[in-house]
Amino acid sequence: MGTSAARMLLFIILLKFGLRDILGAKPAERTLADFTVLFFAADLSLLAVIRPNQPLAYFLVPFGILILTYRLQKIVQQSSEKWLTQDPSVPPSMVREHELSMSGAAYASGTDHKYCPPMALPLIENGKVRGDNLRKIGKTQLWLRRELRNFGYRDLRQVNYLTMDDTGNFFMDLKNYSPEN
Repeated sequence: MGTSAARMLLFIILLKFGLRDILGAKPAERTLADFTVLFFAADLSLLAVIRPNQPLAYFLVPFGILILTYRLQKIVQQSSEKWLTQDPSVPPSMVREHELSMSGAAYASGTDHKYCPPMALPLIENGKVRGDNLRKIGKTQLWLRRELRNFGYRDLRQVNYLTMDDTGNFFMDLKNYSPEN
C-alpha cells in the first residue's frame, strides 16, 4: 500500500509540473492533442499505481518522454510564432498561413494571440457587381461573369448576394427571378 501511495504522489507532482499548461486551461480551450497527452499521462500514472510490483522505471521512462515531447512541441511553437512575427524578411502571406495553422493551438494554450478569420468579400450585392472588392482580389468583371456562367447563371440579376472566401469558395444567394419580369 505504501508503494502505491508514494507512486501516486510522485505522478501527481510530475503531472502538475510537466503538464501545467494543459491542466490550467479550461476544457473548452484544449485541443485534441492536449486531451490525448492527458489521457496517456493518466493511463501511465494509473498503471504505475495499480501495479506496485513492477519496476517504476517501466512507467517513468514513457511518462518522461511524453512530457518531454509535449514541452518541446510548445517551445517550437512559441519560437516559430516569434520568428514569423519579428522577421521582416518573411512575406506576410507566410505569416498569415502560419497564423491559420496555429490559431487553434495558440487559443488552446491560453496565450493572448487571438485569431479571427477574415470575412468573405461580397462580389455581388442585389444583382450589382462590387468592383472595389473585385479589385482587392485582383479579378475583373469578365472573370466574375465567366465564373457565374460555369455555375449555370447567365444573368447577374439572378444573384442576390455572392461572396468569395480567401480559399476561392463561392457562397451565393439567388433571387426569385424570372426572365419575363
